[in-house]
Amino acid sequence: MDLLVIGISYKTAPLEIREKLSVCSAQCPQRLAQIIGQSGAREGVLLSTCNRTEVYLYQADANRAEQALCESCGVEVARLRKHLYLYEGKKCVSYLFRVASGLDSQVMGEDEILRQVKLAHTLALEAKLSGTVMNTLFRAAITTAKRTKSKTGLSSCSISVGTIAVHAAQKQLGSLEGKKALVVGSGEMGVIALKNLTAAGMDARVTVRSRCSATNLAAKCPSAAQVPYERRYDYLDEADVVVSCTSSPHYTITFADARQYIATQKPRVFLDLAVPRDIDGDIVQLAQCAYYNIDQLKGVAEANRKLRSEKSLLAEEEIQRDVDEFERWFAFRQNVPLLQDVRECAQRRVDRRVKVACRQAADPRDEEVIRQAVSGAVDEIMEKFIYRVKETACKEDIEVFFRCLGGMLHDKRRREDAL
Repeated sequence: MDLLVIGISYKTAPLEIREKLSVCSAQCPQRLAQIIGQSGAREGVLLSTCNRTEVYLYQADANRAEQALCESCGVEVARLRKHLYLYEGKKCVSYLFRVASGLDSQVMGEDEILRQVKLAHTLALEAKLSGTVMNTLFRAAITTAKRTKSKTGLSSCSISVGTIAVHAAQKQLGSLEGKKALVVGSGEMGVIALKNLTAAGMDARVTVRSRCSATNLAAKCPSAAQVPYERRYDYLDEADVVVSCTSSPHYTITFADARQYIATQKPRVFLDLAVPRDIDGDIVQLAQCAYYNIDQLKGVAEANRKLRSEKSLLAEEEIQRDVDEFERWFAFRQNVPLLQDVRECAQRRVDRRVKVACRQAADPRDEEVIRQAVSGAVDEIMEKFIYRVKETACKEDIEVFFRCLGGMLHDKRRREDAL
């Protein structure tokens, strides 16, 4: 199908490798344009989250695409090749549908990935880098994900990474009732973590860089007190739990600054939900401080995965049906020029028959009436026939149909040329 996806994920690469390929939303269009240009692709979409960075391309050279993805992030291919995966054709389609539905997520069934898939497609579309094929592919993936989640109830038993992070804090500290939390960032996982922290009885403060983000966060979490970003370290000493999940390329909490501001020794948990990482991992050197990054939460996520295995099987069946449907659409799309040639061939044949009929007719003015009547009948028959094939045939039958149709048209033209 001339479709491929190249990328890395939490399954193939550790956090320190993934963060090298991480791309923020603002940079996605530029990076994608660079990859498309170098790979020779006609269309593409770049998806970058905390757990994966992937580029989906139409009509691209796989080797050049691999090189382009790495070079766009300033990393040599040789350093990443063992971590990269490549899926082509139907496997690419199936993989995207599974990703959008949350079946490939670290926390199976989570909803955040669907929002990220939508955003990735929107950014590519606005930059005019996603065309007919990618638009149809991603819209189908989003529709499939929504229906699969609704029909199977997969999301109803999903636990987000933000929720798992809070569970990790509870395991470390016991009850969170009456304790204090500091949340840095207004991302989706941060909001989820903030809501769970306050629900657990914590007194939470939150800080964000921009005024716009602060306004949006206030609407989502009105109970959380907001503090200026530049004063975040002032609240570190009183905090029992610190969560950070921004898109910053630099640390929001460094070991050196934390050591300077923390005076009280007590158990603390630092939860880093960002890629690239927000919190300096050396912070564990401070007395009674525990640190978890997104990869270190895998154990809890894996236990959660087992609870949803039955629902995931139902989801896989739903996805497979939609993958087959997309495959049929693509097979027809490739043969649109052939169908047009068949229509034109049929029309020429109609014209010849009409002329013969009109020579035998009493009134020459009847020619146009006869032509319209016969042409309409041909169009109606073709429309019904093509619709029937498209709706009921499998991909293999469709390929046989078009192969026969093309052969018939070739023989017809050869006979006409011989006359």
